[in-house]
Amino acid sequence: ASALAAALAAPSPPLEAAGVPELLHYAYTATSLGQSTSPLLPAGSPYAEPAALERLLRRYQRAQARTHAKGRDGPAHEYFAASDSELVVAWRGAGFELYVALWPLIQLPAAAAACSQLLRWLRREEKALFLTYTKY
Repeated sequence: ASALAAALAAPSPPLEAAGVPELLHYAYTATSLGQSTSPLLPAGSPYAEPAALERLLRRYQRAQARTHAKGRDGPAHEYFAASDSELVVAWRGAGFELYVALWPLIQLPAAAAACSQLLRWLRREEKALFLTYTKY
């Protein structure tokens, strides 16, 4: 119970902690653990307004639908969708799902590199971000 209380009391890491300058927001799920995290938004974030955050979450939902589609070609493991406000990337792999909002004018190779850098950081930080050990 104390591990759970400590985890609930611990704040999410700030967006800047990931060290990815192009990053506007992310939502990461460790599917192997059944747990998710997203960052604390800095002051001046484009998603500080509830309507903007809701718009982003709808874009993440569309990305999730594409990466879980049961069509003729099966689900996509990567998804990119550009708009005037951000580039949304969804990346689904073994043990994780990652949804990312990046600068709107970022090129796809730079976006892929930013997502890889973010994923490496998240994997390194999993023990701090999630409950990974329970003592009975």
